[in-house]
Amino acid sequence: MPHPIKSLSPLLFLVAACASGGAMRTPVEVQVWGSLPGMHKRGEIEALVHLDTLLPAEHAVGLGARAGLLGEITVTEGAAFVARSNGSRDVVHAAERAADDGACLLVWAEVPRWRTVTVEHAVPMARLGEFLAEKVGHAGPTPFRILGRFTELDWHVVDGPTAPGIEASCEAHSAAGVQSQAEGGVEAELVGFWSTRHKAIFTRHDSLHHTHVVVRGGEPRSGHVDGGVIPAGSALLLPE
Repeated sequence: MPHPIKSLSPLLFLVAACASGGAMRTPVEVQVWGSLPGMHKRGEIEALVHLDTLLPAEHAVGLGARAGLLGEITVTEGAAFVARSNGSRDVVHAAERAADDGACLLVWAEVPRWRTVTVEHAVPMARLGEFLAEKVGHAGPTPFRILGRFTELDWHVVDGPTAPGIEASCEAHSAAGVQSQAEGGVEAELVGFWSTRHKAIFTRHDSLHHTHVVVRGGEPRSGHVDGGVIPAGSALLLPE
């Protein structure tokens, strides 16, 4: 019996979030190809979907890992930011997709309209899941974006399957990736998916979200967020 997440057909999740006054919001369709255990535990790192088959899509938002665990994929407002690694600690950041940008894990949605919530108090990344639970108001999954100036932020780009071994944990692969930090403050956008129902699918077993970052200004950089603090005054964007 094949593992259901391994299928080339994505899992589809329809989310109808209740707005104030009991009105229903427009459902957001979230598609998932692959899984974290598939990548890290079973070595399922072949391309399940290519960005060229999904883009252009003006309202797309997404994140995942490149096939072969050779980099990170982040999509926001239809623009792809790809951090490509080669297994030898070299990473090339690009604000464009290429024909070989296949994903062994990809979480995807199209959101035509967003509502903005101001982050009133600083939120450590360790508490982001609980913070989003208060703002989202349903079990998920749901995409989100956070825009602000970050002075504390850590992220990595996964750098191939062999560094910690393909049977290693997500944490081991993260630690073995190419590490980056916000130095002196950076204008950045966090792109993520939150859910209470997808632990050990697209979020880690101890987390309610999977989050990437796109650093703006000059040459863009992107990757998978590991830690940091969301500063007060940042803008949280949720599907309208």
